[in-house]
Amino acid sequence: GDVPVTFCGINNAENYRQKVDTTKIKGIAENIEFAENIQTALKINQQITEVMFITDSTLTGGILMSEAKKSIGALKVSFLYLDNPEEFISQTNAINFKNKLIYILSLYSKIDRTTNELTNEIVHTLKHKTDGLIIGPWDFLLKDLAVGGYVIRAKDQGTEAARIMVATLRNNTPTSFLKPTQYCWMADEEKCIQKNISPSVFPSETIWVNKKSNWLLLMLKCYHYKYILLTIKQQFDSYKN
Repeated sequence: GDVPVTFCGINNAENYRQKVDTTKIKGIAENIEFAENIQTALKINQQITEVMFITDSTLTGGILMSEAKKSIGALKVSFLYLDNPEEFISQTNAINFKNKLIYILSLYSKIDRTTNELTNEIVHTLKHKTDGLIIGPWDFLLKDLAVGGYVIRAKDQGTEAARIMVATLRNNTPTSFLKPTQYCWMADEEKCIQKNISPSVFPSETIWVNKKSNWLLLMLKCYHYKYILLTIKQQFDSYKN
Protein backbone atom coordinates (compact mmCIF):
# COMPACT_ATOMS: atom_id res chain seq x y z
CA GLY A 1 0.00 0.00 0.00
CA ASP A 2 0.89 3.66 0.18
CA VAL A 3 1.07 3.84 3.98
CA PRO A 4 4.63 4.65 5.14
CA VAL A 5 6.18 2.59 7.94
CA THR A 6 9.03 3.33 10.33
CA PHE A 7 10.42 0.87 12.85
CA CYS A 8 13.04 0.24 15.49
CA GLY A 9 14.02 -2.69 17.72
CA ILE A 10 14.47 -5.30 14.95
CA ASN A 11 17.84 -7.00 15.32
CA ASN A 12 18.08 -8.57 11.85
CA ALA A 13 16.39 -5.79 9.86
CA GLU A 14 19.18 -5.82 7.24
CA ASN A 15 17.99 -9.28 6.15
CA TYR A 16 14.71 -7.76 4.91
CA ARG A 17 16.23 -5.10 2.66
CA GLN A 18 15.44 -7.10 -0.50
CA LYS A 19 12.03 -8.26 0.73
CA VAL A 20 10.24 -4.97 1.47
CA ASP A 21 9.49 -1.72 -0.31
CA THR A 22 12.35 0.35 1.06
CA THR A 23 10.93 3.53 -0.48
CA LYS A 24 8.11 3.40 2.08
CA ILE A 25 9.61 1.35 4.91
CA LYS A 26 12.48 2.88 6.90
CA GLY A 27 13.96 2.19 10.28
CA ILE A 28 16.75 2.22 12.84
CA ALA A 29 19.23 -0.65 12.95
CA GLU A 30 19.61 -2.41 16.29
CA ASN A 31 23.06 -3.98 16.38
CA ILE A 32 24.26 -4.57 19.91
CA GLU A 33 27.81 -3.68 20.90
CA PHE A 34 30.24 -6.32 22.18
CA ALA A 35 33.83 -5.05 21.89
CA GLU A 36 33.40 -1.79 23.84
CA ASN A 37 31.53 -3.52 26.67
CA ILE A 38 33.98 -6.39 27.00
CA GLN A 39 36.95 -4.00 27.01
CA THR A 40 35.27 -1.97 29.75
CA ALA A 41 34.63 -5.12 31.78
CA LEU A 42 38.32 -6.04 31.52
CA LYS A 43 39.25 -2.59 32.84
CA ILE A 44 36.96 -3.18 35.81
CA ASN A 45 38.27 -6.69 36.50
CA GLN A 46 41.50 -7.74 34.82
CA GLN A 47 41.04 -11.24 36.26
CA ILE A 48 38.09 -11.99 33.96
CA THR A 49 38.86 -15.15 32.00
CA GLU A 50 35.47 -16.04 30.57
CA VAL A 51 32.42 -14.39 29.03
CA MET A 52 29.15 -16.14 29.82
CA PHE A 53 26.35 -15.12 27.49
CA ILE A 54 22.83 -15.56 28.82
CA THR A 55 20.10 -15.79 26.25
CA ASP A 56 16.83 -17.56 25.52
CA SER A 57 15.54 -19.82 22.74
CA THR A 58 13.50 -17.13 20.98
CA LEU A 59 14.29 -15.83 17.49
CA THR A 60 15.89 -12.72 19.00
CA GLY A 61 17.99 -14.83 21.35
CA GLY A 62 19.30 -16.91 18.45
CA ILE A 63 20.16 -13.86 16.37
CA LEU A 64 22.07 -12.21 19.21
CA MET A 65 23.88 -15.43 20.06
CA SER A 66 25.12 -15.72 16.46
CA GLU A 67 26.41 -12.14 16.63
CA ALA A 68 28.10 -12.84 19.95
CA LYS A 69 29.98 -15.85 18.61
CA LYS A 70 31.48 -13.71 15.83
CA SER A 71 32.60 -10.94 18.22
CA ILE A 72 34.69 -12.67 20.89
CA GLY A 73 38.46 -12.75 20.78
CA ALA A 74 40.80 -14.73 23.05
CA LEU A 75 38.51 -15.01 26.08
CA LYS A 76 36.86 -18.29 26.90
CA VAL A 77 33.17 -18.26 26.04
CA SER A 78 30.23 -20.16 27.48
CA PHE A 79 26.48 -19.93 26.91
CA LEU A 80 23.55 -20.26 29.27
CA TYR A 81 20.20 -20.74 27.58
CA LEU A 82 16.84 -19.95 29.15
CA ASP A 83 13.78 -22.10 28.66
CA ASN A 84 12.08 -21.60 32.01
CA PRO A 85 12.96 -19.97 35.35
CA GLU A 86 13.24 -23.24 37.28
CA GLU A 87 15.77 -24.67 34.84
CA PHE A 88 17.73 -21.43 34.83
CA ILE A 89 17.93 -21.34 38.63
CA SER A 90 19.05 -24.96 38.84
CA GLN A 91 21.79 -24.32 36.25
CA THR A 92 23.11 -21.22 38.03
CA ASN A 93 23.35 -23.15 41.31
CA ALA A 94 25.99 -25.36 39.70
CA ILE A 95 28.09 -22.55 38.18
CA ASN A 96 31.07 -20.78 39.71
CA PHE A 97 30.67 -17.17 38.55
CA LYS A 98 33.95 -15.88 39.97
CA ASN A 99 35.95 -13.95 37.36
CA LYS A 100 33.22 -14.42 34.80
CA LEU A 101 31.71 -11.60 32.76
CA ILE A 102 27.96 -12.19 32.53
CA TYR A 103 26.71 -10.70 29.27
CA ILE A 104 22.91 -10.64 29.04
CA LEU A 105 21.46 -10.93 25.54
CA SER A 106 17.77 -11.80 25.79
CA LEU A 107 15.54 -12.71 28.74
CA TYR A 108 12.30 -13.74 27.09
CA SER A 109 10.75 -17.16 26.78
CA LYS A 110 8.59 -19.15 24.38
CA ILE A 111 6.67 -20.84 27.18
CA ASP A 112 3.28 -19.60 28.31
CA ARG A 113 4.44 -17.25 31.05
CA THR A 114 4.51 -13.49 31.14
CA THR A 115 7.84 -11.84 30.38
CA ASN A 116 7.63 -9.86 33.60
CA GLU A 117 7.27 -12.95 35.76
CA LEU A 118 10.19 -14.66 34.04
CA THR A 119 12.43 -11.64 34.24
CA ASN A 120 11.79 -11.04 37.93
CA GLU A 121 12.88 -14.56 38.82
CA ILE A 122 16.01 -14.28 36.71
CA VAL A 123 16.85 -10.86 38.16
CA HIS A 124 16.54 -12.19 41.71
CA THR A 125 18.78 -15.18 40.89
CA LEU A 126 21.48 -13.11 39.18
CA LYS A 127 21.51 -10.47 41.91
CA HIS A 128 21.70 -12.81 44.86
CA LYS A 129 23.39 -15.98 43.62
CA THR A 130 26.21 -14.71 41.43
CA ASP A 131 29.27 -12.58 42.06
CA GLY A 132 30.20 -12.09 38.42
CA LEU A 133 30.28 -8.73 36.68
CA ILE A 134 27.04 -8.17 34.74
CA ILE A 135 26.95 -6.25 31.46
CA GLY A 136 24.09 -5.77 29.02
CA PRO A 137 23.52 -3.91 25.76
CA TRP A 138 20.31 -2.05 26.73
CA ASP A 139 19.66 0.79 29.14
CA PHE A 140 16.77 -0.94 30.94
CA LEU A 141 19.18 -3.57 32.30
CA LEU A 142 20.88 -0.92 34.44
CA LYS A 143 17.84 -0.70 36.68
CA ASP A 144 18.33 -4.13 38.22
CA LEU A 145 21.35 -5.91 36.80
CA ALA A 146 24.02 -4.25 34.66
CA VAL A 147 26.81 -2.08 36.06
CA GLY A 148 27.04 -0.03 32.88
CA GLY A 149 28.27 -0.07 29.34
CA TYR A 150 27.89 1.14 25.78
CA VAL A 151 24.16 0.69 25.47
CA ILE A 152 21.13 1.23 23.26
CA ARG A 153 18.44 3.46 24.76
CA ALA A 154 14.86 2.71 23.78
CA LYS A 155 14.13 6.42 24.02
CA ASP A 156 16.77 7.23 21.39
CA GLN A 157 15.58 4.51 19.05
CA GLY A 158 11.93 5.52 19.31
CA THR A 159 12.67 9.23 18.96
CA GLU A 160 14.74 8.71 15.82
CA ALA A 161 12.06 6.46 14.29
CA ALA A 162 9.50 9.20 14.97
CA ARG A 163 11.75 11.77 13.26
CA ILE A 164 11.90 9.57 10.18
CA MET A 165 8.11 9.36 10.10
CA VAL A 166 7.73 13.13 10.48
CA ALA A 167 10.20 13.69 7.65
CA THR A 168 8.32 11.16 5.50
CA LEU A 169 4.97 12.85 6.10
CA ARG A 170 6.57 16.13 5.05
CA ASN A 171 7.71 14.55 1.79
CA ASN A 172 11.32 14.55 2.92
CA THR A 173 11.77 10.78 3.17
CA PRO A 174 15.34 9.63 4.03
CA THR A 175 17.05 7.79 1.18
CA SER A 176 18.55 4.98 3.29
CA PHE A 177 16.54 1.97 4.41
CA LEU A 178 18.32 1.80 7.78
CA LYS A 179 19.90 4.46 9.96
CA PRO A 180 22.83 3.31 12.12
CA THR A 181 22.28 2.13 15.69
CA GLN A 182 22.60 4.88 18.29
CA TYR A 183 24.67 4.09 21.37
CA CYS A 184 25.54 5.97 24.52
CA TRP A 185 27.65 5.29 27.60
CA MET A 186 25.63 4.74 30.77
CA ALA A 187 26.58 3.47 34.23
CA ASP A 188 24.92 2.83 37.58
CA GLU A 189 26.66 4.87 40.29
CA GLU A 190 25.16 2.90 43.18
CA LYS A 191 26.35 -0.45 41.78
CA CYS A 192 29.81 0.99 41.06
CA ILE A 193 30.11 2.12 44.68
CA GLN A 194 28.95 -1.27 45.95
CA LYS A 195 31.52 -3.09 43.78
CA ASN A 196 34.34 -0.55 44.31
CA ILE A 197 34.46 0.29 40.61
CA SER A 198 36.26 3.50 39.74
CA PRO A 199 34.22 5.93 37.62
CA SER A 200 37.35 6.50 35.52
CA VAL A 201 36.80 3.20 33.66
CA PHE A 202 33.88 4.89 31.90
CA PRO A 203 34.29 7.79 29.43
CA SER A 204 33.66 11.37 30.52
CA GLU A 205 30.43 11.54 28.50
CA THR A 206 28.88 8.68 30.49
CA ILE A 207 25.30 9.22 31.68
CA TRP A 208 25.08 8.18 35.33
CA VAL A 209 21.93 6.68 36.81
CA ASN A 210 21.02 5.82 40.42
CA LYS A 211 23.22 8.65 41.60
CA LYS A 212 23.60 8.87 45.37
CA SER A 213 22.18 12.07 46.81
CA ASN A 214 24.50 14.72 48.16
CA TRP A 215 22.82 15.15 51.53
CA LEU A 216 24.57 18.42 52.31
CA LEU A 217 23.41 19.94 49.03
CA LEU A 218 19.93 18.55 49.62
CA MET A 219 19.76 20.14 53.08
CA LEU A 220 20.95 23.49 51.72
CA LYS A 221 18.23 23.36 49.07
CA CYS A 222 15.60 22.59 51.71
CA TYR A 223 16.71 25.55 53.84
CA HIS A 224 16.73 27.76 50.76
CA TYR A 225 13.16 26.81 49.82
CA LYS A 226 12.06 27.17 53.43
CA TYR A 227 13.52 30.69 53.50
CA ILE A 228 11.71 31.57 50.26
CA LEU A 229 8.39 30.30 51.61
CA LEU A 230 8.90 32.15 54.90
CA THR A 231 9.67 35.36 53.01
CA ILE A 232 6.52 34.96 50.89
CA LYS A 233 4.45 34.36 54.02
CA GLN A 234 5.87 37.47 55.71
CA GLN A 235 5.10 39.55 52.64
CA PHE A 236 1.57 38.15 52.49
CA ASP A 237 1.01 38.84 56.21
CA SER A 238 2.24 42.41 55.87
CA TYR A 239 -0.07 42.93 52.89
CA LYS A 240 -3.08 41.70 54.89
CA ASN A 241 -2.24 44.10 57.71
